[in-house]
Amino acid sequence: MLLTVVTVCYNAENTIKKTMDSVIRQTWNREIEYLIVDGKSTDKTINIIEESVKDFPKHMSYEYISERDRGVYDAMNKAAAQARGEWILYMNADDYFVDDRVVESVFHDRCYDCADVIYGDTLFVHDGFSEELVAGDLRKMKYKKPFVHQSALVRTDVQKKYPFDLRYRISADYDFFLKLYLQGKNFLHIDCLISAFSDSGMSCDPVNEKEIFAESIALQRRNGLNIWNTPILIPYRLKRYIKMAAGHRIRATGMGRTE
Repeated sequence: MLLTVVTVCYNAENTIKKTMDSVIRQTWNREIEYLIVDGKSTDKTINIIEESVKDFPKHMSYEYISERDRGVYDAMNKAAAQARGEWILYMNADDYFVDDRVVESVFHDRCYDCADVIYGDTLFVHDGFSEELVAGDLRKMKYKKPFVHQSALVRTDVQKKYPFDLRYRISADYDFFLKLYLQGKNFLHIDCLISAFSDSGMSCDPVNEKEIFAESIALQRRNGLNIWNTPILIPYRLKRYIKMAAGHRIRATGMGRTE
């Protein structure tokens, strides 16, 4: 089996069908494994999942579980532990493939024997508008994640070897990719739009910006990076400090949201 697609969700009745439909409609005719891990939703999420699986094509195997977990990364680790595909991609609730031919575009007539991570570009959706986000220079990894996780495919054996660190509520995926980068794993950028995601997630919420910043500093330190051996951290952190301070002032005066 070439690919495992994972969707983790919790109380996602308004978004889960869009995500599932984008997986179901993929035209790639090789077998795809689809794993859905629900955090024991209390809304209609499970009903929607059970109704949607009736539309799964024959070449797609699927499994879903619904049980309490310790957060999104715990659910993602559960999925990785049972994934059977050569590659794994996380397409969580409210994210979706940009079109029906993404998987085919990624794999048709392509060879990735030397790659550990394949990553492409992303469509960012905000207030009804969309913007293409081209993956950044991989050297930025030392101070931020230069691509969107939903647009990255990781070799499943690598994902299993390095589970997400549950000490990080929001930034465990950055910690994961930073580990791989510092250990010399092979990243390959492909010129392909893979996923669309909105600004409704935890990582885009200004309320979480202080926690995200603190997690970034902690995980960089644990991965051996500091301002002395990685001077680029200084201007980046200063810029984040200024942005957070400006955002705090704007929210305090009721002038609106910072972007």
